[in-house]
Amino acid sequence: MTPPALSQLVQPVIIRYRACQMWRGLALCWALTSIGVFALIGAQQSVGWQPLWALQSLLALAAVSSLVVWYSCRRFAPDLQWIARQIEDEHPELNSLLMAAVEQQPNEAGQYTYLQQRVIREAIEHAARSRWAEKFSKSQTRFAKTVHWCVLALALGLVVVYVTPTMAGPGGVAQKPAAVPGEVTPKYELSVDPGDTELERGSSLVVMARFGERHPSDVNLVVNPGTDAARIIPMVKSMNDPVFGTTVTGVDKPFTYRVMFPDGQSDEFKVDVYEHPSLQRSNAEIDFPAYTGLDDQKIENTKRITAVEESKISLELELNKPVEHAALVSPTETIELTTSGEKAIASVSDYVLRQKNQYKLVLRDTDGRTNKVPSRFVFVALPNRPPELKFLFPKGDQRVSALEEMQFEIQAYDDFGLSKVGFSYRLAGQESVDIVLATNAPARKKLKFNQMLALEELEAKPDNLITYYLWAEDTGPDGSPRRRESDIFFAEVRPFDESYSERENQGGGGKPGQEQNESAKLAELLKEITFAGWKLRRQAYDGKGTKDIKSQ
Repeated sequence: MTPPALSQLVQPVIIRYRACQMWRGLALCWALTSIGVFALIGAQQSVGWQPLWALQSLLALAAVSSLVVWYSCRRFAPDLQWIARQIEDEHPELNSLLMAAVEQQPNEAGQYTYLQQRVIREAIEHAARSRWAEKFSKSQTRFAKTVHWCVLALALGLVVVYVTPTMAGPGGVAQKPAAVPGEVTPKYELSVDPGDTELERGSSLVVMARFGERHPSDVNLVVNPGTDAARIIPMVKSMNDPVFGTTVTGVDKPFTYRVMFPDGQSDEFKVDVYEHPSLQRSNAEIDFPAYTGLDDQKIENTKRITAVEESKISLELELNKPVEHAALVSPTETIELTTSGEKAIASVSDYVLRQKNQYKLVLRDTDGRTNKVPSRFVFVALPNRPPELKFLFPKGDQRVSALEEMQFEIQAYDDFGLSKVGFSYRLAGQESVDIVLATNAPARKKLKFNQMLALEELEAKPDNLITYYLWAEDTGPDGSPRRRESDIFFAEVRPFDESYSERENQGGGGKPGQEQNESAKLAELLKEITFAGWKLRRQAYDGKGTKDIKSQ
């Protein structure tokens, strides 16, 4: 088993060797093809034998052979020792070091001895110094690639000479047609379809040449793209009809064309190319509200934007061509984009994100053409949630002793930080007391607090009612401070003797029990009144349990 480190170093050499073999094989295929086409040209000029199927078969055989060569080279796995020997021929200073390193085998535990590791390490260090993995067969590969392209060009040139015998003079040199451009020899009646036309970029043009009762045997389409060399495309006859046709595929720029045959040619026709506007790339920039503390964010090539509500969104759309109108359209909203008559760009700046919505991009160019497949954009507005407050302990209303110390465990959370977190309590008949637990609390972190309330210091009496709740202040979506308050809870101070024994009925109609029942009913009624007032107070906020501090 070859050491993995050496296998990785030798792998680029194997790849380069495969490439060299592939270019050599492809060059051989096209050289044989050139010989075959040359033989067909010789038969054509000597005996006038010009079967199109022979050329098609030869080209098909060349294509199959090329695929076989390509696949074989990709699957070829040369022996590593042979590769190592080739590398040492390039670098004699190795002195069989690489051969020795490749032949090293680990012991039963998969480990190498110290001497084996040293041989392998020296081979790796030499590879790093001399970079033989990059230089191996580099010149041979370059030479094989050059020969391949030259032979391929020769084969294509011979194919053109073979399929256009009427255009070739002595020695195979193309001659100008004898007919005057723009004229049709009266010998044939000819109509060309579609004539002058326009096509969408990337589509194909089908050209039909319809002759009268008499028609030539050889008809070609000459395509002149202007800057490049003219192309000659053979036109195929349709069954017994005097109609010749061919297809120009992948039209990407304007050109002119005409139909040519041995005794003349048609008029020259013009083909214009157009394209529908389309989106190429969209870049977004998000300006978050100041209270979030987030830096501006740039997102490249995106169609989905997610940000907190009231963020400002700027979009820059790169198009394939300048447009006259651009807009993002949804069933409930239309965002007009700014366009430039000269640049293929549409943009919108400082769009305020307030809700989730899906938009279709609508484009229209100066010719009235619209985008065929509208791109879809999704904007998602994340709400600035109010603070989350809760008592971890105790939960719910309590019955406590007047000498008890109430322990509270509190949790607070906010997505963009809290300016204040507090605990408030009130003993019936006294003013409410606010205790600030923390200021400038960090964002996206669950904060926990412990708070003690000593009832003895409050001089609480049996049957007194204590209310307590949590509150927090943060920044609302409009940038104004807001306050969130939790549900209100009650602590009822019980009599001391209630914790020891149940008082027996000593006659007289059970007055002590009746007094206790009346006291309990009164406490429950007071709770209900307090809770109802608290609920009305919270409903007067913004519907989410929050309120603007300025409105208090």
